[in-house]
Amino acid sequence: MSYCKAGRVISNTTRPKRTTDAPDEYRYFERSAFLQVTDWLWRKEIHANLYGTRKSDIDSVLEETGLAVIIIVHPCHKILKNAYAASGVKLLHLHILSPNESEVRRRLSKRGDSLESIDRRIGDCRGWDEQVQELVFVRTIQSGSKEHIFQQCLLLFASEDFWARLD
Repeated sequence: MSYCKAGRVISNTTRPKRTTDAPDEYRYFERSAFLQVTDWLWRKEIHANLYGTRKSDIDSVLEETGLAVIIIVHPCHKILKNAYAASGVKLLHLHILSPNESEVRRRLSKRGDSLESIDRRIGDCRGWDEQVQELVFVRTIQSGSKEHIFQQCLLLFASEDFWARLD
């Protein structure tokens, strides 16, 4: 049996680190330093914070492992697809659908977000889920526990036409 080695591309942000952030979830930048970086594949302002992925980070992970896992927001799927269109790199675009509204409220309240922020984020989640449905090359996964999401991915990977349909 052969195994595939994969590497995770670490995202970048100007938002403050949260106690709930996973280790190496982000590289944290001051806004001025973030704006000085020149090799962003994509850079987006979301909820008053900047987020981005450097092309050099993706290329390094691809060179080292052959498989890069990148967490991105929905508008960046097209950017990523276009950036690697002529490269021969195969892309799998997955979007984990947002939890239901009550779960989003619970999580964000627990984190200490304001009611105004929670309402804005719920609206954003709805909009992102709707917009990603229009991208035929993006496969969606239902929200749930990490184990539930992992099981859905395994089922997807095992499907007959999965590997043939990669970009």
